[in-house]
Amino acid sequence: MNVLDMLLSSQKGGPLDALTSMSGLQPNQMQQLLGRVLPVLAGGLKNSMSSQDGLEGLIGALTSGNHDHYYDQPNSLENVNTRLHGNGILGHILGNKDASRSLAEHASSKTGIDSALIKKMLPLIATVVMSAMNKRASSEGLLKHQQAQASNNGMMDLLSGFLDVSGDGSIVDDVLRIGAKALVH
Repeated sequence: MNVLDMLLSSQKGGPLDALTSMSGLQPNQMQQLLGRVLPVLAGGLKNSMSSQDGLEGLIGALTSGNHDHYYDQPNSLENVNTRLHGNGILGHILGNKDASRSLAEHASSKTGIDSALIKKMLPLIATVVMSAMNKRASSEGLLKHQQAQASNNGMMDLLSGFLDVSGDGSIVDDVLRIGAKALVH
C-alpha cells in the first residue's frame, strides 16, 4: 500500500480528515492536492534514499522520532510545534524553501487551490507522510534500533514500495496514476 492509499483508507477522524478540516478544503480538493504534492515528496524521499547516508539519515529519523503519533492522533497536527517539525521534514525532502514554494505554485496551478494555503499545508502534509512511513515501518518490525541498522535493504524495499505504486522503481507513472485517483474520489 502506498502513502496516498494509506491516507485514503484511514478511518474517519484520521489524518486525511484532520488535514481537510485544518485546510478548510472540501475532501475532494484535499485529495486533488495530495495527488499533486505526494508524488513530489515521494520523489524527494526516494532521491535522499539513493545514497547510503540518505537512507541511514531517514532510518535514523524514523527510529529516533515519535512520528507515528501524528497518524494515530491526528489532532496533534494542530500543535504549534508540528508546523516547525514539518518544515524540518520538508527541508530534508525538498532541500530548500524555493523548492517548497515551487511545489506550492505548481500544485496551485493544477488544482486551483490558493498557493498560500498550500504553502501553509505543506509542512503538515510532510509530517503526515513521515508519520505514515513510520507507522508502516513499525508494523513491519523495521524500526527496532538494532534491526533498523542491520536491515537497510529491508527498509529500502519497504519504503520504495510505499513510495512507488507500481513497484517498477519509477514514480513517474505513479504521479499520473495518483493524480487520476485523486480526481476520481
